[in-house]
This record gives sequence, C-alpha cells and structure tokens, in this order.
Amino acid sequence: MELLTRRRFLQATGAATGGVLLSSGGGSAASRESDDTFTPEDAWPAPQGTAGRTRATKAAGPAGPYLEKRWTQDPASYLAGDLASESPVIADGVAYFGAIRSIGLHLGAMIAYDTESGGRLWRRDQVKAESGKTVPLGAPNTEPSVHDGTLYFGCGGTEQPDREEGLAGIYALDATSGETRWLRSDLSTSTVEATEGRVYFERGALDTATGETTWEVDEPGELLGVAGNTVYFRYWDRASETGSIAARDTATGEKRWQAEVTNQIVGTAATVDRLYVTSRTSVEDPSLTVYALSGTDGSVEWRSPAPTRGTAQTTEYTNVEGRTITVSRNPYISTPAVDESRVYVLTRSYGESYFSGPAMSEDDPFDSHSTLYAFDRSSGEELWRFETPIQAEAAPTVTDETVYFAGRYKKTDATYALDAETGTKRWVSGITNPGRILSPPSVVNDSLFLLVDELMGGAYLSKFEATECGESVPDEGARTVKNDPMSTTNQSTTITSGAPRSTSASANDVESLTSRETRVANAASAASTSDSSVQSIREYGWQSPLAFVGGLGLSAGAYLTNSSPLKSDD
Repeated sequence: MELLTRRRFLQATGAATGGVLLSSGGGSAASRESDDTFTPEDAWPAPQGTAGRTRATKAAGPAGPYLEKRWTQDPASYLAGDLASESPVIADGVAYFGAIRSIGLHLGAMIAYDTESGGRLWRRDQVKAESGKTVPLGAPNTEPSVHDGTLYFGCGGTEQPDREEGLAGIYALDATSGETRWLRSDLSTSTVEATEGRVYFERGALDTATGETTWEVDEPGELLGVAGNTVYFRYWDRASETGSIAARDTATGEKRWQAEVTNQIVGTAATVDRLYVTSRTSVEDPSLTVYALSGTDGSVEWRSPAPTRGTAQTTEYTNVEGRTITVSRNPYISTPAVDESRVYVLTRSYGESYFSGPAMSEDDPFDSHSTLYAFDRSSGEELWRFETPIQAEAAPTVTDETVYFAGRYKKTDATYALDAETGTKRWVSGITNPGRILSPPSVVNDSLFLLVDELMGGAYLSKFEATECGESVPDEGARTVKNDPMSTTNQSTTITSGAPRSTSASANDVESLTSRETRVANAASAASTSDSSVQSIREYGWQSPLAFVGGLGLSAGAYLTNSSPLKSDD
C-alpha cells in the first residue's frame, strides 16, 4: 500500500538582508495558482532542482540505512559550476554533465549518461555557430537546465569563432542527441534558468524555442531564480558601493520592486510568495543570517540568525603521522533548501584543507561543528537543528519527508538522511571511493546522485541506491535539538555513536537545553553590518575548484587540454 505522506495528505484534502524598499512598480509579485517549489519525483531538471532554486523534490529518496554505488562515470578533466550549490541534472532517464576540458582555452563539453546503466549516450564538444562554421564549445559556467527536451546553459570563451578557443554564449542543445538547436554568441551570462517557455539570463529573457529575445534590460544583474511570474536579480552599484535585489515581471521585464541589501548574499531560493536569502557579514568574525523578502513588495518578512557552534579562532587535530594540524575558523552558510513548511540551511565553523596532508588519526577526529537548521517558512522560527562533527560540504536537499546532505568524517565521505519534520537522524552512510569535494545530492525517485571532484584527478558523476549493508560512520556527538512550541523549554535528542539506526528516539535520550534568545525570528537587534561587496560567497572560492585551478594560470589549462579524457576524438 502506498505510504500517505504529510504532503500527499495535504494535497488530497485541499490544504494547500536587511531590506530597504527602493522602488515599486505595478503588478502582482507572484502567481498563487501554482507552487513551483518542487521538482517532479522522476527528474532534477536544474542545477538547484527548480527554476526558483529551492532544492526540493517530490521524490521519496533512498530509504537507507546505507547507500551502495550503482555506477560511476569515467573522470572528466574539470567540473563546470559551483559544487557548493549545484547538483547533477537529470531528466527523462538521462543525467547531464557539464565539463571543462581546458581552462586557459575555455574549452568545454556537455555529456549525457543513461541513469540506469551509467553508459554514455552522447558527448558534444563542438557546435555550429550562427555562421554555419563548426567551432569548439565554450567552457560551461554551470551545469545545464532542462526544459521541454532542450538543454540550456551559458559558456565562457571568445566572442568570435576561433579554431583554438571555445565560443562564449547561451546554448540550446537537443536533450536527446546533443545537436545544436540555437546559439546566441552575442550574449553572455553566468547562469540561466528555463521555465514556462522562456530562458532567463543576466539581462533578460529569450524564447526557449528560437532563442529570440523576449525582453532585455540595459543593466546586467546576477540571476537569482524564477518563481510564479517573478524573476529575481541581484545588482551592484559601483558608484555608491551598494547592492540590491530586484523583482521583475517574467513576461515583460518590468521592475516591480528593488530592495537594498547590506550583507554578502550566499544563496537564495524563490517561491511564489517569498525570496529566501542566506547571508554573511564580511567582517573578521562574520555572522550568518537567514531572511525572507516578500515577493509582493520586497519588505523583510522575517530574519533569523544561524550562528555557528564553534567560537574559538582555531581548532586542532592530530594526523596519522602524529603531527598537529591547526584549522582556522571560517564560518560557512549554505544556499537554502525550501519545502512547503520549512527552510533548511547548513552552517559550519571550521573547514579542513583539502591539501592538509596525511589522514587524521582515528583517535583524534576533526570536529567541524556543522549544523543543519530548519526554520518555519512563514515565521522564521527555528524548529530544530541537527549538530554533527562531520564537515558539511554543500547545500542540503529536501524530499517528500527527508533532508539529505553530504559531508566528510575522518577523511570518509558520508551522506546523512534526517526526518524533515523533526530533524531526527534516520541514517548516515559512508560512501565508497571518496572524492575530495562533494556536490549537494540530486534525488530522483529512490536514487541519489552526486558530483565528485578530485581536483587535479578529474571530476565524475555517481549514482547511489539504498542497501541493507554498507560502511558505517560513527559521527560521535551528533544530536538533534528541537524547539517545541508547546513547551516552555527547548528539547534536545542526543544521538550517540552506535545508537540504533531508527527514525525515532527513546524517551531516555531527551534532555532539556537552555533556550538561546538570539534565535528569535524578527529580532530587532539582528546585526546588519555594511559590506563593500554583495558578491556571492562562492566567488571567493573556498571550495571552488575552478577558482583554485584558475589561479594556476594558462599552463594548467594547457596541461588539462592535452591530458583530458574528454579530448576530442577528432
């Protein structure tokens, strides 16, 4: 008998920054006829799931209690996009993978794999330009978006067709064959979102079928997402050194409102009623915040702090050679994930270097002080938080009843599954053949997909399914802290190493916890430190492989070109 989940029950019964307003236009901010919060259960059609970047799906997800790898593709030279927020793109039984063959020459490839077998279906590293000339595909800036049988993505490279360097522009490829449907080499963009017959980019919107311009504005902005009939952009005014978020009508580009932002934006998720933002102050001891802007007028509906647990400026651990490794505090907050009730974000106090040398000692593990928070979507009230020593790697993904996220523990890659409503740990599984950097997971039906980057060793895509036996991850000290609105005190469920792998906790595991006043939503005293930049935190490249290798210069690009398994067969 089919499991009746909370969402399906509600559907069956019919239930359905600091910001300063700068300007306002006409029109409704969001269509409430449909909610684009969730992907269908059999697809993950955009790097962050939906065009609104909500990282939510109707899929059930793997039930655990462990994960078994079904297949792994051959390593590519380099991965396109941002591993902190982007997941594998999947539609109609096909997984799509954007790769960079050469950084210096901006050479890229788009590859399609069968999700059942992992076999390669096609690879496209050359395209026909508008002139009819065959030219190298540019370097994809992100993983692609899939809409009505077509892949859409932006590429970096040269503006003029050249035999040596990849061609920049916005691409549309047939999702089945990889053949070019259209190409706009006169346009450039870092990201795209495709939905409802339009491809949105940093200046406007194109027709998905023809690539013709639907509307365009003079001022380029960073695309933040699309929900209902609203598309969101971020702008930066160099003259005044101020940043802002603007909402525009999806059909006309008319500006509805624009709100000033004072802190560094990390990530956003758009629904038909709000834009959810995670932010960080760029100061010596940064604070982390989650807030919600009204889709109607851009006003701040709520703001909640998401403090990290580790407060010491450094922490230490001993590696297998007996050397003491010091790790500096560098507070991190993820892009948000949003379902019909809650907003989920990951934070971390300490991030171990990927080049720190030999593995840590089993007797002295590294505690990153990672925390997954769940906030009420309407009020911003903290509902629960899950604390773990595992080093959280990227944004969470929420399914019908479960929140998944990936991390590392004692140099072992792992994936968590938590109950979305209560925060209780369902299971945590080690992952065989660990990589250096993990993406957030894509969840399609009962399978989980991850992008893994080995840095100079190549990047690849893997598929995982549930199994009864697997690699255990003890995660000593992990626990769930719940905020019970019916109680005068918060409650915490302590989960110790070796505890039964179940979805419920024993009454003996409940202990009272002192409430933190700083966690109250709409706190009037919430910090709003001015920042000279609203650049995305991902552009600082703390875990961006593109930023790392890009710093090595053109010689690295030339090396990757010559040694790449993606090198053209021609």
